[in-house]
Amino acid sequence: MQAKKNAAVLIIGLCSHGLAMARALHKENVVVYAVEKNMSLPGVQTNCVEKVFQVDSFEDTYLKNALITIRNTLSQWKDIVLMPTNDNHVKFVGSHIQEICQHYLVSWANCHENILKLQKKEELEAASANSGLNYPRSYLISSAAENLSALDEFRYPLIIKPAKPLSSFKTEMIKNPSALKEALLRFQKDLPILAQEFIAGSDSSIYFAEMLLQNGEVIQINTGRKLRSYPPERGQATIAELYDDAKVAQLATQFVEPFALNGPIALELKKDQHGEYWVIEPTVGRTEFLVQIIIAAGVNQPYQEFMLAIGEQVPRYTTITPTIWFDNEREPLSFLELCWKQKTLTPYQKKPTFTYFDKRDLKPFVYALAALAKRVLLQRA
Repeated sequence: MQAKKNAAVLIIGLCSHGLAMARALHKENVVVYAVEKNMSLPGVQTNCVEKVFQVDSFEDTYLKNALITIRNTLSQWKDIVLMPTNDNHVKFVGSHIQEICQHYLVSWANCHENILKLQKKEELEAASANSGLNYPRSYLISSAAENLSALDEFRYPLIIKPAKPLSSFKTEMIKNPSALKEALLRFQKDLPILAQEFIAGSDSSIYFAEMLLQNGEVIQINTGRKLRSYPPERGQATIAELYDDAKVAQLATQFVEPFALNGPIALELKKDQHGEYWVIEPTVGRTEFLVQIIIAAGVNQPYQEFMLAIGEQVPRYTTITPTIWFDNEREPLSFLELCWKQKTLTPYQKKPTFTYFDKRDLKPFVYALAALAKRVLLQRA
């Protein structure tokens, strides 16, 4: 395999998301390495990664030392681009950016302060207002014993979400003040928690924009919408489709404009019953979990990020294949159910793409299938 400009990539994490990134980079003849603590993940079996470095922990101090050791091991490369796969990784890289950049290239290093700022849920209301976008009325709760009189004027139901990435829950629906108090006691370890008014609407009213930015300019933008999520209406997408929406693209561009960002950015918006769009949350400093949807459509965003990081011309993609994405890890039968419902093997008349499955790299899919069968058998035992 011919290396690009004597540069390689190190991906932090080989979940199905990291696997999609590795495959996309490998397709463009980029040499890919990965660091992972769970060597039983199906993604570890991929033939698209040169070597997987095992670590005992992704905690900050341990990971920082491990990354330095790994970089010394890979001294044959002039440059290695570091790519995180979740929000905790992004926070870690951004918080240690000076030291990290002594060893690795990071596509968004020069705007890391804004990346870290946009990771904070308590900053999003002001950021949205500054960009002229709607954001649900919100309040940050720091303690289960806190006086919550500030919420007296809020309209229930509320939705609560932890301010810290990858906490014990993603979102929770709250129907009344007593339910809120109970939830705060249950999730004390996840405080601070953001409470906000819930914007009503089905999963298909949630839209997203996938962007690649260079010095604040949107180089590429593709829009889509969720079709199903788990839990419904407030969880992570399990089915999503590319869906051209000029308004979503305009609002997403408007949102990022003040921040002079670099790298992959995504914005999730929800459309209410009056046709108004509301900011739900951005994904910054990394590709989004469902990045496979745009990769399968012909937009190699991981490769765009790689080229941006090494200072080469970033490709722009204009031929886009209409695509629908299924997270068969969370909902294994979602594709078959939709096929049955629509009486077709091409739901919504779009090219289907799946977590783990790739006919050129089958081992992760086989391992994922075996893990699923084991879970089903254990549940029935």
